[in-house]
Amino acid sequence: MIKRYVHLISLICIAAVSLCLFAGCTEEKDDGVFVPNGSLYDGISDKDATSIDEDGASDDVTDKTDEEDNGESNDTAAPSKAVVDKSSAIPVTITVKEYGSIKLNLYPNVAPKTVDNFINLASDGFYDGLIFHRVIKDFMIQGGDPTGTGGGGSDEKITGEFLFNGVENGLSHKRGVISMARYEDDFDSATSQFFICHKDCSENLDGFYAAFGEVTDGMDVVDAIASVSTDSNDKPLTEVVIESITVDSSTYIKN
Repeated sequence: MIKRYVHLISLICIAAVSLCLFAGCTEEKDDGVFVPNGSLYDGISDKDATSIDEDGASDDVTDKTDEEDNGESNDTAAPSKAVVDKSSAIPVTITVKEYGSIKLNLYPNVAPKTVDNFINLASDGFYDGLIFHRVIKDFMIQGGDPTGTGGGGSDEKITGEFLFNGVENGLSHKRGVISMARYEDDFDSATSQFFICHKDCSENLDGFYAAFGEVTDGMDVVDAIASVSTDSNDKPLTEVVIESITVDSSTYIKN
């Protein structure tokens, strides 16, 4: 009888490990931060994928698909699929040292405050010389922090333009979409940090992050950056530097 129970427990353990590897597990770092392993966002994680600064504040992308502690599904309505108005698109170019250029269209009719903030910062040269400080292959590449740690940003916070903050935003977090990072517990805390989805992240991020544009050319550059070697905090071992972010001035008048 004991042998049968041991055998049953072993089978359960093997099944659990297999499911964990398939769905994309998380591992806990020394600072208590849960970060994704492998292609986490091709599956679903039970933990948040965050980065915490010295004050305990998170300014990184987090997974908001957890179920409630009582085992019941979160009954919050799923994001609606609003029509995405891509008219009045504003072309921008992110030039990355030794990698090349990433061209994007930003959509002010989708997330006007987010686009305005990003373009004002870019036009002021805020992003010039900053790095992609957080890179997770098959998830996203993240930059825009002047401290290069994940805990910094610009001075002004902006309203989070996404559904669960009361703002309709139908731009889904598909491969190549650019969106804003923010503090985990504050919907209106985005400043300068942004991320570009390396793979489809829509299931976990739609409705919780302000997508505001998409790559039109240069996904090969995103792929190359996403493939760099990183340390235990997902920071590239060799700096990936943003030389500049330029805006097509013919389609945008700075406020």
